[in-house]
Amino acid sequence: IFQLAVGVATTRARVRVARYVQQEILADPAIQWQPLPVAASIALHRIRNRRGWNFSTLNTMMATFGSFMNRLDVYSPALPVKLGNMGSWKETMRGVTKQKHLELVRQSMPASKPMIHAGVAKLMEDRAHHGAAFLLIISWSHAARISNVLTLQVQNFVNQTSIRWDQAKTTASRGKYTTTSAYGPYLAFVQNYLERTPPGASVCSTSDAKVMKTVMRTIHPSFDLRSLRRGALQHLA
Repeated sequence: IFQLAVGVATTRARVRVARYVQQEILADPAIQWQPLPVAASIALHRIRNRRGWNFSTLNTMMATFGSFMNRLDVYSPALPVKLGNMGSWKETMRGVTKQKHLELVRQSMPASKPMIHAGVAKLMEDRAHHGAAFLLIISWSHAARISNVLTLQVQNFVNQTSIRWDQAKTTASRGKYTTTSAYGPYLAFVQNYLERTPPGASVCSTSDAKVMKTVMRTIHPSFDLRSLRRGALQHLA
């Protein structure tokens, strides 16, 4: 029943961060006897230094670990630990948040229409990359998050131009919704691709996303997966 509350990805993220902290504490007897919020803070800062996280990432990791500990009884036979009520954890979070706000914001560059055309043309040259081309077209045309497009199956396409989103990032809070777009010169490609995809199968995969990102970076080195949605929304505006 608990699994209905959050997605699998969120659960895995919480457990993964908790495992990072656990391993870091176990590796150093000097911090094993510190109060938990202090030991966890030291562990996360050490991981940040080793992995080169910025403060924004550290802030996210601390929040994720706090969520895990606040729901500890969901993941183990232990009682929850409300780190947010502990002064040392509050002060550490406050300090990290301040540093996050002082950091320069690193936004991915917005993709442009010529870039999309160039990327689709390059991906269409190899039939093995048609999934990546489809992902690029759909993401741009619907100004959709890559992670949302990866959840789509053939049955989500009401017709060739309308998509019924049922597992998108916001569907849990606002319900299912539909978007409609036009694919211009790629309409026939989209139609043929959907006809070739078996019912119940995902239309794209994470490997398609990697291929698409690699090819787009040959067109513009600063391209990021978030460049697509940012550029699409600006183009629509």
